[in-house]
Amino acid sequence: MNVKKILFVVFSAFSFLIAGAASPLNAQAPAELQLAVAAPDPAKAGDELTFQVIILNKETSAWSRADINCVIELFDSEGTYIGKTQGFKLPADVPRGGSSLILASHQIPFSYSGRYQFRVMLYKKGQNILTSALYDFSVKAAAVEQKKYKPLFMNGNLSFLYKNSRRADYQGSFSANLLGKLYDSTLIFNSNAYSSEEDRLDIDSVYMSLFARNYKISIGDVMPEFSPLSLYSLSGRGLVIDYMTSAADFSGVYMRTQEAAEGDAISSGLYARYTGGINASLKLPAGFGLKFSGVQSYDSESSISDPGPDNTAISNEVISSELRWSGGFMDVKGEVASSSRLEKDYDAAGGSYENAVSTGGSAYRFETRFFTRKFNLTGKYQKAEADFLSLSSPGLYPDRQMTELSGGYSPFQFLRFSGALQSSEDNLDNDADRDTTKQSISNYGFQLNVRNLPGLSVSSTLNKVEGSSVTILSNETKGLNVGISYRIRGQMFSAGISNSAFRNFASTATGHNLDTGVFSFSYSGALGSFLSFDAGYTSNETKNLYDLSVDETTSLSLGANVKFTKRLNLFLYGSKTA
Repeated sequence: MNVKKILFVVFSAFSFLIAGAASPLNAQAPAELQLAVAAPDPAKAGDELTFQVIILNKETSAWSRADINCVIELFDSEGTYIGKTQGFKLPADVPRGGSSLILASHQIPFSYSGRYQFRVMLYKKGQNILTSALYDFSVKAAAVEQKKYKPLFMNGNLSFLYKNSRRADYQGSFSANLLGKLYDSTLIFNSNAYSSEEDRLDIDSVYMSLFARNYKISIGDVMPEFSPLSLYSLSGRGLVIDYMTSAADFSGVYMRTQEAAEGDAISSGLYARYTGGINASLKLPAGFGLKFSGVQSYDSESSISDPGPDNTAISNEVISSELRWSGGFMDVKGEVASSSRLEKDYDAAGGSYENAVSTGGSAYRFETRFFTRKFNLTGKYQKAEADFLSLSSPGLYPDRQMTELSGGYSPFQFLRFSGALQSSEDNLDNDADRDTTKQSISNYGFQLNVRNLPGLSVSSTLNKVEGSSVTILSNETKGLNVGISYRIRGQMFSAGISNSAFRNFASTATGHNLDTGVFSFSYSGALGSFLSFDAGYTSNETKNLYDLSVDETTSLSLGANVKFTKRLNLFLYGSKTA
């Protein structure tokens, strides 16, 4: 890859965009509107209308409940602004990549009658991060309305996808995203199914959730969270029940987290694994809170008839307690957990389980956060003993401690600096038969978003790994990323350059030093209200500094969305990689 040529092309295009620019900046999409429905539709003048909105967090950090504010703006049938609702907060913090349901209620004036429109406005710390398109709803006059009670009301969208590289090799999918009401409760249903030559019908995911004022029931593919040490980042198919009161919250879960697979004479099978647990969170005076969690995970020995030549069934229990405090500009929480596990080895010759071994251990976690309107700082410490095991928290590794410090500073609304340091170490008991691994990761950068100018983001990373025996493990990776984006007359242009250098210092490794460069460009725009386009280009070049070989990959994609009616859309997509 000729980096100078790429920089020249990007600079020339960038200069052209600045010269012809006259519209607000949208440097990136920190939020995405997954669904917006007004219910009931039609509504009766004088009654309460509920705007049901699902928002996806596309930022690199979690959303705090207190930072996000959702406002619904109202327009008449001609698109003239006529008012807005009050601001509505998130029901809870939203993790990176997570979504949240916002229920915005609004009393319809008695004078309303006919067709109206609304749009969703999302603000973070007072700054707009999402402005949706206009959606229709209707209002019936109060004098002539004959109320019909509907116990079930649903609205949403259905989508179909078909793609192939040749006639005999096709892939198809069907998805449904529905939102509505069941009596006085909000109902959500999502499902995805796939079809191909090898698998005629595969229901990849299914999810249904029922919300009410004091409870929530979720069935299907769920991902509950109790605490980082007990149940965290584990998904499965099952049932989750949440019950909320003013003084305490309670949760219960039971799900299958691993499907069974038979073994044979040469390979071990997989047991079906199930996880169940309960959680209680108590709200105490003066900003204090207590949380207690108990989780059990176990492998079902009866789920497979042939475990294979060498297999082990595991049963694991975790009990944790957490104390937290929040006040003003500071949050503090600490958690301690203990675990026990029972391992039973399968004897293929005897066809039975034997050598049951039971072990136990502890883990600890501490986290604190300081925040103001312009500044935030977070510190974390976590340690898990060698015999601690939590199958319900797959990202938690035993015999390891971790320290993390991250923060951000925004001196102005258009400028933000951020940075983070993380270090981890294992083999905490200094076992002479094991290698000790130490890892440190640092990253820092800034984002510049000035109105009517292109948005700029720059970040740098350093990942360093060392082992107790540097002849076996010792390497580091340095990276630099630069991104630029700009919206001009409804068209969005984005470009990015990324470079990384991997260096392996282990004396036993040869030919592993790599330099990688990536250039990307994307476009998103619309032609009128019925046709929109998306296009992307990526070029990746990796050079091996040992033998000077170069591996290049180029990909191109193009998509178009055609709107036939308000309820029917056609999306076409194609890609090529060379």
